[in-house]
Amino acid sequence: MNSKVLTDASHATCFSTFFPDDIERNTLRDHRAKIYEALKGKLPADQRIRARNRTLLDYDRAINGIRKVLEKERGTHEVDFYQPEIKNQWFAEYREGSRKNFASWLDGYLKDRGLRLNQSGRDTSITTANRLTAPC
Repeated sequence: MNSKVLTDASHATCFSTFFPDDIERNTLRDHRAKIYEALKGKLPADQRIRARNRTLLDYDRAINGIRKVLEKERGTHEVDFYQPEIKNQWFAEYREGSRKNFASWLDGYLKDRGLRLNQSGRDTSITTANRLTAPC
């Protein structure tokens, strides 16, 4: 197993056990970073992360501040960053980045094999030497 995943998971388990009201249930550093980047505008400037090398604790503190703002805005303590109306604010960008990374990988993969992905509107095909090889 990836040691970064173990570190993130260990951090989340340890801190959520001792500080369940202050630590989010998400364990992925990428998710924390995306939540923070998308919603940091809700925090006063003095509560935003200033460090260049951000730690999990930096993210946890900032996201806890964002949670408190969301709780106040919504008038409830039942706030979850994975609720659809909140998740759409941060995860859409994450999904789009993943899609672009995959598209870039696929383009390179096909190019290495002398193929090209053609996309126009709803029609997608893979071609080689100006000849259709496989509709998608």
